[in-house]
Amino acid sequence: MVNKIFIAFLFSSIIIGCGLDDYSQSLMNGYYYNDWGRHFITYKDTKNSELIVIDSEVINYQIENDILLASQIPKMLEEKNNQFVFWLVDTKSKKALKFEKKEDFVLAAKNKGLSTTSIDKIIN
Repeated sequence: MVNKIFIAFLFSSIIIGCGLDDYSQSLMNGYYYNDWGRHFITYKDTKNSELIVIDSEVINYQIENDILLASQIPKMLEEKNNQFVFWLVDTKSKKALKFEKKEDFVLAAKNKGLSTTSIDKIIN
């Protein structure tokens, strides 16, 4: 009986498009990392409304001092010349900054007082 239930669940998951390793992980201050095949970052407000902050292909993220640092594989045509797009998201003020140049990202992160260790984990 249990095997039939598991097979039914597995089959329905495949049809719906959700795998067994899909999950949503709480980061801080209402921000979540979602691995539903697209790897994206969302924010949920107190009314449980959800807003997509970084839309897809987040390949790495780090949190330090209420700042979310992230790298993303670019989607837009004008960004294709860059290997990655970088993000700094202030989880308290809810301001998100997007950087297409690694040098600009590193400078902004250092200006916010973020550690070289956290920055290196995102850019390398």
